[in-house]
Amino acid sequence: MIHDFWISIVGAIPRAQSAPAGLGSTALLALRRFFIGLTLSPPEPTARPYAFWSIAAGLGVLLLVAIAAQGARRALFDLFDLPGHVRLFAKSIDRLRNASRLAGICLLAAVLSWTGYQAVTYKRESGSEDLALLASTRGAGWSLAGEHAPFAALTPLRDLFGLADMIPLTLFLWFALSRIVLDRFAATAFLERPDGKFPATILFCWVGLFLAAMLRVIGLFLETSGLPPGGVGPIEMFVIPTVTWLADSIVLCWIVVELRNASLARGEAFSFDPEGWVSLAAGGMLASLALMPARYLGIAAATAVAYVPWMIRGTRLVWSLVAVQSFGLVSAGLLGGLAWTRGSGKLGLRGYGRLLRATGGRLVAVLTFSSAACGAIAWIAYGAMFSLPAQPWLLTAADAYAHYGTLVVGLATAAAIVELGESSLPHAKRAPTVSGEHSASYNESGREKSVSRSHS
Repeated sequence: MIHDFWISIVGAIPRAQSAPAGLGSTALLALRRFFIGLTLSPPEPTARPYAFWSIAAGLGVLLLVAIAAQGARRALFDLFDLPGHVRLFAKSIDRLRNASRLAGICLLAAVLSWTGYQAVTYKRESGSEDLALLASTRGAGWSLAGEHAPFAALTPLRDLFGLADMIPLTLFLWFALSRIVLDRFAATAFLERPDGKFPATILFCWVGLFLAAMLRVIGLFLETSGLPPGGVGPIEMFVIPTVTWLADSIVLCWIVVELRNASLARGEAFSFDPEGWVSLAAGGMLASLALMPARYLGIAAATAVAYVPWMIRGTRLVWSLVAVQSFGLVSAGLLGGLAWTRGSGKLGLRGYGRLLRATGGRLVAVLTFSSAACGAIAWIAYGAMFSLPAQPWLLTAADAYAHYGTLVVGLATAAAIVELGESSLPHAKRAPTVSGEHSASYNESGREKSVSRSHS
């Protein structure tokens, strides 16, 4: 069965043989929910363990990479070092607490966005139809909730990318970048740069954020069955995923910079750093593609429904997205490498390799714990909501409550990965110049790691 599944993935889109999915199919419903709120769901009436297999494949490959980088003994020690995991958890929570502004803005944006979306859609009968379609063969209860849990566990960092779909947050970050863009367009700003060139990444990210917000505004007030607005032409299959990718990248860079600066500030208040977001933009683009590949493929597929409906063939496309997303678990450590570089993709990959050599086994443990936490939270949220009498707003409310919990887990996971990235930085020792002077060891972030006394 496993062999047949992976063989079907290789040719899922071009060679699928089943009939095109209609608007009422569970496969298209899964695709629509993934586009609306990054909620993967069962694409067929019968339960399949493919999501579990994708999680096992992603974590298994990451463990093999960690063993290759660290050696089997050290990687396994890091994997099962429970006291070390507790210390890392404490440091991550401390980092997240120092970055309380980040958590507060994310939660506020989530409340405004999800509450606003439900206010617009809570009376739509399509909500009752979608819930009835999901529960037609399995019942809307804890069993259906259990089928949602592994899909949430497969994407523990999904809500970091879902933030770019929140209109208040994208507009807030767009305004924060506007001053930089306007300054860069000024003649004096050109003279300040040695090469005299305008940094294109700033403009791309600025435009991407604005267009992403406008696309969501348009889709919010149009009845599109949860699909992209459409109407422009087949070029949308490339433009909408690209715009989303640019917006995701700058939002991800904002999160990484906030978590990094929480350490550098050592508990003190620190200001917004839009220049820092932009400086990491190139690496952020690579990290977005690597951490959430199914997001952009799913958006392209959802956009293509209106133009090439033969691309939606039964359930194979959705299972293909599930399989592709397993690579996101393997590449999650890029966040730790990116945070402590100057922003290029090459330096981010180099930092990720350094992290794997230093703490690869611990990274596997972090992602295992976060996946399990996301799965448990989703199971409880969906189970509690699906136990209520059917209502048009019930499915969207269940999605929202599940995302509230997994958003916190995603932020904590990102903080832990950034912490691992800092701990893997090489140390520089300051040689004593006077007999008896302390010799301090520092990492690249400037934090003192150890102090020793030299003797003449």
